[in-house]
Amino acid sequence: MAKRPIPKSSNELLFDRHVRHATFIDRLTAREKRLVTRVIVREVIPGLTERGLAAASANATASRARKLAALAALEAEFRSLAATGLSAERSRFIGAMRDLAELEAEFVVNAFRVVTPADIAISYQLPATATIRQIADNEPIRGQLLRSWFDGLGRSTADDVSKAIRLGVLEGQSVPEMRRAVANATGVAKNRAEAVVRTAVTNVTARARETTYDENTSVIKGVQYVATLDSRTTIVCAGLDGQVFPINDGPRPPQHINCRSTTVPVLRSWEELGIPANAISPSTRASMNGQVPASTTFNGWLKDQPRGVQNEVLGPTRASLWREGKIELTKFTDGGRLLDLNTLRKREGLSLRDIQIAN
Repeated sequence: MAKRPIPKSSNELLFDRHVRHATFIDRLTAREKRLVTRVIVREVIPGLTERGLAAASANATASRARKLAALAALEAEFRSLAATGLSAERSRFIGAMRDLAELEAEFVVNAFRVVTPADIAISYQLPATATIRQIADNEPIRGQLLRSWFDGLGRSTADDVSKAIRLGVLEGQSVPEMRRAVANATGVAKNRAEAVVRTAVTNVTARARETTYDENTSVIKGVQYVATLDSRTTIVCAGLDGQVFPINDGPRPPQHINCRSTTVPVLRSWEELGIPANAISPSTRASMNGQVPASTTFNGWLKDQPRGVQNEVLGPTRASLWREGKIELTKFTDGGRLLDLNTLRKREGLSLRDIQIAN
C-alpha cells in the first residue's frame, strides 16, 4: 500500500505560491521589456537617425571645423528629442509599476490567507493604497529614482546614436555604413533598457512585499531570500539564497542590475503566535510549525509540482520538452509567453480591491 504524502506546512505552501508567482512576474517583465524597447527601437532611434543623417548630408561639403560645430549642436538636440520621445513611455511604465506594487501587496496578503489553517483566526493587513503606490515614484533603485533611470536611458540612447553619426561623418562613411553603425548602437540601447526594466520590476515587487510585511509583523518572523538559480545567477544572489533575515534588516533584491531574486515571508509557529494547543487541531499544529522551507533550485521546485503547474509555468509544449530532458529550463527564461497585469490578477485570483489598470 502506497504511503500517503506528508502534507506540506503553511510555510512550504507559502514558498510554493511565491515561486509560482515569480514565474508570472517573469512573464510580465518580458512584456514590459518589449513595450519599452519597442518605443526606443522603433520610434526614438529611427527619429534620431534620420535627423542625424539629414545633418550629415547638409554638411557633407563643409570644412572639418564646421562639421564638428554642427555635430556638437546636434548632440544637445538629440538628447532633447530622445527625452521627448520617451516621455509618454516613461509615464506609462511608472504607472504600470504603481499598479504592480499594489498587486504585489494583495498577492502577499492573499497568499497568507490561503495557507493559514481555517481554525487559526489571523487578521492580515494590507498597506494603505497611497503608501504602496508611491513605491514606484519614491523608492530608489540602486540609489537612483525610477524616473531618473528612464531619463538616463534617453540620454544614453541619444549619445550612442550621436556618436555613431559623428564618427561616420568624420570618417567619410556612406549612409549605409552609418546606418549599420546605428544598428549596432541599437543593440546596446535595447540591452540597457531591458536591464532597467528588469531591475525596476524586482525593486518594486521587493519593496511592495517589504511594506506589506511591515503591516503584519505580529505573524511574520523573518524574510527568506530566494534566488532564481540558473546559469545567469550571480555569486552574490546564489550565496544569499535560502537565508532568512529579520524584517527590515539584511539584504534584499535587487542586489545588482538585472537582479531576478525575490523574497518569501516566514510565518510564526502556532506556539510563537501564543495559541493554546487545545485551541487548534493536531493537523493545524503540524502545519503551523514555523519551520523555514529548505532552499531549492527553481528547477528542483518545478520537478516537484503537478503537471498542471509545470504546463502553466512553461506552456504545454515547453513543459513536455523539459520533462523529457530535451531542453534545459534556462532556455525558457523570458520566452515569448507574455503576461499583463490584468491577466496576472486573474491568475492569482486577486480581487481584494477594485483597481482600474490601464494597459
